[in-house]
Amino acid sequence: ERLRDALAGALARTGRGVAFRGYDTEGFRTGDLAVMGFWPVIRRLFYFLGVARTLKRVIRDWRPDVVVTIDYPGLNLKLAAYAKARGIPAVHIVCPQVWAWHRNRIPKVAAALTKLLCFFPFEPALFAGTGLDARFIGHPLVDVFAREAAGCVKKDEKLLALLPGSRVGEIRRNLPQLEEKALEQAIGAKLLLDRAEELAVPVTAADVDAEVAKVVAQVGGEENFRQALAAQGLSEAAFRKELEKGARVNKLVEQACAGVEEPTDDEVAAFYAAHRAEFVTPPQVHCQHILVKGTGSEAFEKIRAIRERVVNGGADFAEEAKRHSDCPSGQNGGSLGWFGRGMMVPEFDRAAFEMKKGEISDVITTQFGYHIIYKADEKGGDAQTLVDVHDQIKDLLRHQARGRAMDAFVAELREKAKIEYRECCGRHLHGDGCGCTCGHHGH
Repeated sequence: ERLRDALAGALARTGRGVAFRGYDTEGFRTGDLAVMGFWPVIRRLFYFLGVARTLKRVIRDWRPDVVVTIDYPGLNLKLAAYAKARGIPAVHIVCPQVWAWHRNRIPKVAAALTKLLCFFPFEPALFAGTGLDARFIGHPLVDVFAREAAGCVKKDEKLLALLPGSRVGEIRRNLPQLEEKALEQAIGAKLLLDRAEELAVPVTAADVDAEVAKVVAQVGGEENFRQALAAQGLSEAAFRKELEKGARVNKLVEQACAGVEEPTDDEVAAFYAAHRAEFVTPPQVHCQHILVKGTGSEAFEKIRAIRERVVNGGADFAEEAKRHSDCPSGQNGGSLGWFGRGMMVPEFDRAAFEMKKGEISDVITTQFGYHIIYKADEKGGDAQTLVDVHDQIKDLLRHQARGRAMDAFVAELREKAKIEYRECCGRHLHGDGCGCTCGHHGH
């Protein structure tokens, strides 16, 4: 509802006389859609069917300029697909968590939408090769938290957000455990920060530069990095200051773990023997592709001519992709990176895995248009030997041993520390004083 209201307010401020219709105008409450699990859905099945019928009728009869759906992918992606099939652009806000469940649904999500607005910087890359315009816009909760924390959190204080879900059942199940774990983590982090400051652990500008470079790589480049900073209202200087604190703690961690012994080859072999079934590499392929949208003869002739130039004329596949592909991956030479079975639409998936390394496919028809594929590499499908995974297992065992050492180190710090618990505003936990000016009771 907050996202809907923010969008409606922003469009209204354009002064263009925008008209809206949706759940609320048709007599439904978005809160009634917030159910989770098999039986809760079954009990309200006819309600959901009624919602879908009503909103499809609105789309069909009113014919809006654009259909914007927000979250609730189970229902909203069906409405978006219904609109798109009738030539109405369909924009969805909040990327479905395909990175957490069933990546084989990525093509279905892409087919239903014209545009997808994502909250996390890594999400647009998941839709490379599908033809969907997926864009990172930042997470609006950052602004919400900033407003609600004003006057309630001191300037240099940290605000920890607990996000147990939007559904009542989720909150009841998850919030107690989240609160307990978050409190333990917050105390541990504070103790480590204070100890690192107390010992004046040195951190150089080069150390911070290295941490910045890691973050830039994680979010997919400099442009996404700048967008992420802007979305969080952070200057680069402020961000570097936070990274400096983190680097100082990292060095303290290294000191605390200095006495941890390296895993032995016998320990690595024992772990491999106990977990042998987990070390099987699923098949993956590394492909580039060129997409020409459309289903008519003009689009087909265009993709056929591109293939002819690459196969017989010696044209560079990557350059042709940059010039002619209708997929966002075109700017990267059509590269889709490594992907496994089921991550692409069936026609594309079948061709990519049946081709030989180094081949260029015939023209492939999918729901997105016409494609040609270049198969750059392939790997996997075999059981990994102990030699293959030796270093991976050794890293895991090392990580576990360091974790035990850090648990002991933090426990020692806790024994020496004085920790006070005070609830503030019913929402924030402060260790030393509150300083709140928010007006809430219960400090």
